[in-house]
Amino acid sequence: MSKATSVARRLYRAFAVVILVLLVTGAAASVAAWQQYRSVDALTRQVLPERLANSRVHLVLMESQRGICNYLLNNDPNFEDVYRDSRREYEFAAKELRRTTVPADLAAVNLQLDRASAWFDIAGRQREVQPGSDEDVCFAHQGGPVFDEFLANNAHLDRTLTHRGETLQDQTRTVELLAAGTLIATSGLGILVAIVVAVRTARRIKRMFKDEKKQARAQAREHAREQARAQTRMREAGMRIRENVSVDAALDAAARVLGPAFRADLAVVRLAGADHQDQRTAWWSAKEQNIGARPLSAQPVAWLADRHARGDVWRSGDVRTEPNGAPDRERAELLAAGAVSALTVPFGTGSDPDGAITLVRCADDEPWLPAEVEAAAQVASDVARWVQQSHLYEREQRLEAQLRDLDRSKDVFLSTVSHELRTPLTSISGFVELLADTASGPLTDDQRRMLEIVERNTNRLRGMIEDLLTLSRIETGTFKTVREHTDVTDLVSRAVRAVGSPANVTVYAHCPAQELVAEIDPHQIERVLTNLLSNAVKFMPAGGEVVVSVREDGDDVVLSVSDTGMGIPRDEQSDLFTRFFRASNAVEASIPGTGLGLTIVRNIVANHDGEVKLQSEPGEGTTVTVRLPRERVLVN
Repeated sequence: MSKATSVARRLYRAFAVVILVLLVTGAAASVAAWQQYRSVDALTRQVLPERLANSRVHLVLMESQRGICNYLLNNDPNFEDVYRDSRREYEFAAKELRRTTVPADLAAVNLQLDRASAWFDIAGRQREVQPGSDEDVCFAHQGGPVFDEFLANNAHLDRTLTHRGETLQDQTRTVELLAAGTLIATSGLGILVAIVVAVRTARRIKRMFKDEKKQARAQAREHAREQARAQTRMREAGMRIRENVSVDAALDAAARVLGPAFRADLAVVRLAGADHQDQRTAWWSAKEQNIGARPLSAQPVAWLADRHARGDVWRSGDVRTEPNGAPDRERAELLAAGAVSALTVPFGTGSDPDGAITLVRCADDEPWLPAEVEAAAQVASDVARWVQQSHLYEREQRLEAQLRDLDRSKDVFLSTVSHELRTPLTSISGFVELLADTASGPLTDDQRRMLEIVERNTNRLRGMIEDLLTLSRIETGTFKTVREHTDVTDLVSRAVRAVGSPANVTVYAHCPAQELVAEIDPHQIERVLTNLLSNAVKFMPAGGEVVVSVREDGDDVVLSVSDTGMGIPRDEQSDLFTRFFRASNAVEASIPGTGLGLTIVRNIVANHDGEVKLQSEPGEGTTVTVRLPRERVLVN
């Protein structure tokens, strides 16, 4: 008898003993469970419902007594209603008690209900007589003992049911203890048998498989070495692939690296285009002169969708005899390339494969090892990520080129618009000035007002063009700041004079008596003041005030423009310096504007290394403060 047969026989015997122990344990547990079920069933289906029904009858009788007594003492109709309702509820309670009563308690229940009915008869006659009369007293003396008998019978039945429930609970606990003891004993026996058999069997198995362990260790070491080699190849392949940024270059690098790294005779990397059309293919062959047309270059990868979703690969130890679900055209091209064993790993970042890596060996007895399959799958994941990044890089390059074209088109457009609009605007402005000077004859008041409107809109259009050109120069980096020592108080005075005296709006200027010289670009800072004053006047209702001030704060120069206008909604103030943004209340009031003034102000102040802040309360006004850096300031 061989060692294997002896071990098997010992195991069979051990299993037979363990199964017998389990059967005994199961039988004991079944008996215990049945006894527990019977006890719990009696407790929940008989004792508890009967006890609850008995308690309900007790409560109904007590409520009826309370109602009739209070009615007779106080002559209150509400208590009479309490009695009548309780009398009706008693019928249902009595019926429920009879339904839930077991035969052993039926006599006690009938006696109790008989006393209850007798008391209701006395109470009904008592309710008909005059409260406080002799008849009332007589009925009270008759009903008292009857009610006491009812209470005694009710309490006796409740004690009986309570004792019965406690007895059932004690039985349940006793059965549980017996079942637990039986289970522990049988389990201990089973464990003991299992330990004895396990120890004896382990000794035989240890002797029998001593040589096999040595062989397994050798195989494990070889597998570890192969896995380490595969990991090394995978890292080298990943580094070579990551050196490329375009999609085609990444595919070519993957094919050139994966073939030698995995000792393949042929490596093909396929990438599906949009809707799996217009595929890109890169391939490498150890014997390029023996390969005709590029293999698999026209074969789709959609047939790998299920495997990609499962995280699986396609593998064949011999393509000639094991197609393993590969399409006929795929298999035909592999055979035409001389493939014997083949491995195809789908890759992609979504649910559908974006492409596949196919590795082919043309020699017999060179199957793909599990470590190689795992390494190829990891490389495929890297290829998927880098192909996606290459796609993003190419898309970014296209978008960048488009943006450059758009930027050039915008510059050309703005330059053209500036030139084409400035020329007619200059002519319009000149002719308006000539007409206003009565060069062609005297003007009526209506004509003069019309010319003022034309002049105002001409200036407005010229300002819009200047804003657009300034913003374009800022964005293209051609907006230069030329600093020189400038009296800021003089700039404020000139800006206030340029605004003039708008109708129904008062403009004040608060400036120090001495010069306040700063190293700034005077034209740009004057543009800042003009934009801020124009906004303040434009959004000002009749009778409003605008205050412009300049002061020295340490080594800084602080410009401030305050108005008592409509203000700006709080939730929109953070967007005011965004180009083309206009406050909602200004839009609703149909006040003209481009939304570029504050954007230009912010950029000019930033070019001076300063800061601009805005404070506003809706309906109260707005204050814009510009602070220029101290290292650029000189005070005389």
